[in-house]
Amino acid sequence: MDFNQSVNRIDTGSVKWDMVETVFGSKDLLPLWIADMDFTTSQKIIDAIENEVSNGIFGYKTPSDSLMQAIINWQSTQHNYQLTKSSIVFSPAVVSSICTAIQAFSREEDAILIHDPVYSPFANAVLLNNRELVTSKLISNDGAYSIDFNDVEAKMKTRQVKMYIFCNPHNPGGRVWKHAELKKVVDLCKKYEVILISDEIHQDIVFKPNKFTSMLALDGSDAFTIALTAPTKTFNLAGLKCSYAFIPNQSLRERFVLSQARNSGPNLHLEMNSIGLTATEVALNEGEVWLQQLIQHFEEQFDFIEEFIKNEVPNVKFKKPEGTYLAWLDFSDLGLDDNQLMHLLVNKGKVALNAGCDYGEEGKMFMRLNIATSHERLFEGLHRIKESVNYIENKIIV
Repeated sequence: MDFNQSVNRIDTGSVKWDMVETVFGSKDLLPLWIADMDFTTSQKIIDAIENEVSNGIFGYKTPSDSLMQAIINWQSTQHNYQLTKSSIVFSPAVVSSICTAIQAFSREEDAILIHDPVYSPFANAVLLNNRELVTSKLISNDGAYSIDFNDVEAKMKTRQVKMYIFCNPHNPGGRVWKHAELKKVVDLCKKYEVILISDEIHQDIVFKPNKFTSMLALDGSDAFTIALTAPTKTFNLAGLKCSYAFIPNQSLRERFVLSQARNSGPNLHLEMNSIGLTATEVALNEGEVWLQQLIQHFEEQFDFIEEFIKNEVPNVKFKKPEGTYLAWLDFSDLGLDDNQLMHLLVNKGKVALNAGCDYGEEGKMFMRLNIATSHERLFEGLHRIKESVNYIENKIIV
């Protein structure tokens, strides 16, 4: 597939393209923000959707045995992790599953631990459910993050943490956590009896030689761990609302399903998007070749960013991620605050990026750039960033 073919998404209801003015206050921006892709999904998925639409009936549909087997096969062949059908619980989205888990396994004012920086809906979900937000700062080593396990343990012990929401691969930093790191996480959760929620939605976008390991692949983790994932990031299917939780422990699974029922009714499995179920099954059964081509495109995009920033914008720091299609750019050397930086990029560069401060205190003076677009658009976006930086270097006040 040609991932450099430009697709016009304007006036399609796209959040990424059609809500730019609402979110950023300016209309004529190049959107490189929210994490979906600017290219079409696999033609095999499109064909399956068109076939379903041609039937003309859009009634209730429940996840089939063949879909669950497709999920099991994908986790086994792609990630060397063995699932059972009984452990799979469907949900419209990973974030809604996080909220379900918070309500199922904690009480109001209980302490819940997340990292900083990390995907912003984690903190939102904790606070909206009236839980105490506890953060542990990641350690930056020349742009590569590591976990401060001493701090994590101290927080678990002194703050009586009930739940730990983890991101693997890490969004926005792009770390694909190693087996040894995950083992320390599991050991601490076991020691302090903490429920572990692992957001693994970026599991399929990983660059060699890095290897994704599910938290549930760690010995003993299934007693207190729920892994959440979906095909939506991998195959650009976010609008079709199909995700799943892997919950091997029966007691945890029953509590999770009960929490779902209390919020969404007792038959959530009948409320899933019927086209999303079809698309998911085809994606997992027939999408591997398309995915490998996609990953190659992403690797080329990141190579280009690395070279461009090194040669053209050296005072912006960037380290190639181990996974995800998100570039985490450090603008701290410009000497601006977050508002000034956003103002600069929006009003001078005419480019829309996600503000790093949305991901926590440690994200200040960063921007998150989505590379899931054509090379032409990425090239244009980087040049707009360069023009913005040059504007500051010429000492023109924003």
